[in-house]
Amino acid sequence: MPPAVPSVVCTGYDITHALRRYLEVGHNIDVVRLLNEALAGTEEDPKDYVSATDAVMHALDRETALVESLQEHFERIVETAPAEDKSVLEIPYSYDKRLPDNWHTFLIVPTGAYAVAQYKARAVKTPPEEDVKAIESFIECANRLLPDDAARERAGLKLEDLQYTARYPRELRPPSFMRSKLRRENRLHPRPVREFLKSMSK
Repeated sequence: MPPAVPSVVCTGYDITHALRRYLEVGHNIDVVRLLNEALAGTEEDPKDYVSATDAVMHALDRETALVESLQEHFERIVETAPAEDKSVLEIPYSYDKRLPDNWHTFLIVPTGAYAVAQYKARAVKTPPEEDVKAIESFIECANRLLPDDAARERAGLKLEDLQYTARYPRELRPPSFMRSKLRRENRLHPRPVREFLKSMSK
């Protein structure tokens, strides 16, 4: 009987705010206007909300839609990248995190995967060298896709703008517009998690 595969935690970097600046300032994409156009005619009139709770839920739904739209905009840009850069630029996954006021949606660039026991032993509470190298490669490839040096100066991704974090794979959602393709190709989990599980099953 093969050994049991240990529980795994996926490490990575929160890229939510940096990616929005990268798209809006660096690539001149008006993400809010495009979202409003996409949702036109599909939303209820705010005047119809019967309670403050309804209004809060509407605002959170729009926030989630905006964050997840960043995935789609970024995917279109990645499609223009050379093949060797595409292999590095995995589209960020989304996840929900509880803040003092409510749950909010964020984006993570997965860079590593480790056994939960190893993580809990505080062996990877700070970014391991492999994770740092992975995010630096991601940043380098993404910034090459900006139109010019001025855009890179204004809106290029920088390591200091990203926050190292860790999530369980079940918390991470692949981009919804790619989910069917990823499921067919057995790639629903982030690449580091797939590689970790493959290594443990040998």
